[in-house]
Amino acid sequence: MVPVKAVDRYWPEGQQVAQILEATVAIASPVDALVSAADPSRRLSYTLALTGAQVQIRIKVKNRQTREVIVGAVIGSIRRPESVIAAALIDGELAVVGRTVSLTTVQAMDLAKHLTPADDDHPWPDEIGAGVFGQRTRVTITKVRPELVLEVAADPALQGRRYRHALRYLRLRADMDPTDVDEPA
Repeated sequence: MVPVKAVDRYWPEGQQVAQILEATVAIASPVDALVSAADPSRRLSYTLALTGAQVQIRIKVKNRQTREVIVGAVIGSIRRPESVIAAALIDGELAVVGRTVSLTTVQAMDLAKHLTPADDDHPWPDEIGAGVFGQRTRVTITKVRPELVLEVAADPALQGRRYRHALRYLRLRADMDPTDVDEPA
């Protein structure tokens, strides 16, 4: 049997992972085996691949942090937004910093109750790039008053002053003012 003990010092569930891995290694025969598990709360996934006497353990960690963003626009209508175009005040200007993944029906309905159409002085164009690599497609946006703050889960990877990956809507932050939102860093 191959002991797998080091994992528990890196995350609390590590001991359970070690027990799964040890049990799998103990019953392994020359027949190939594969064990995969994921912990959605910590964005961890681990895979144990057994090929004869060879053991490979792969651990993948997705780092997401909670951040606040301003709702600058939505894709879809105000009554049924499909996703949010996230903004922040950068050098005093309302700038696009990211986009959420598609909203669930519950998230969309909750958000729609609070959205207000933008005034004519909203600084953004009516269309923005779709963000699809290698394509120049554009998507129509519905501009809203930048008075709502969302809490989102964001991968900390940035490209300039924008989030590189799509954001995940967590909740509306009615207790925050848009001027309290920090720019991505």
